[in-house]
Amino acid sequence: MLHRNTEPFPIYDSILLDIIISDSHEEISAVLEPEDRDDTYYACVSRTYFKKDKDSTPIKAVTVILMTEFSKDTRITSDIIVHEAVHVKNKLYMTLGIKNDRNNDEPEAYLMEWIFKKISQEFEIYNKLKENGKSNTTSD
Repeated sequence: MLHRNTEPFPIYDSILLDIIISDSHEEISAVLEPEDRDDTYYACVSRTYFKKDKDSTPIKAVTVILMTEFSKDTRITSDIIVHEAVHVKNKLYMTLGIKNDRNNDEPEAYLMEWIFKKISQEFEIYNKLKENGKSNTTSD
């Protein structure tokens, strides 16, 4: 089952946070552009372009992929979500040319909080949909 949601980053709304959660490598590959595909997914982040449909204009995105059935011994937990949230923030900063300010890290802290919360919320939605046997792909 695949769940995907995209929405603009707060303040940096010209770039989307694209969250893909699935238990199937094939489903993940099917929704990514060929240049964004990889041989293995577990939890990863990449800079991509999101298209609502094949005829729409691509929008810059930072995509986080969570593979829920990677192995029997591996589960997506909050520590993995935090880890990936740091990568999301760094990819966003690289895309926009933003440098960390160690003397004023409050904006970075709020952004990390938002990223973690969004990924966690989508993971909860995924788990509820999976319990009910439904699939969902949405974007704002």
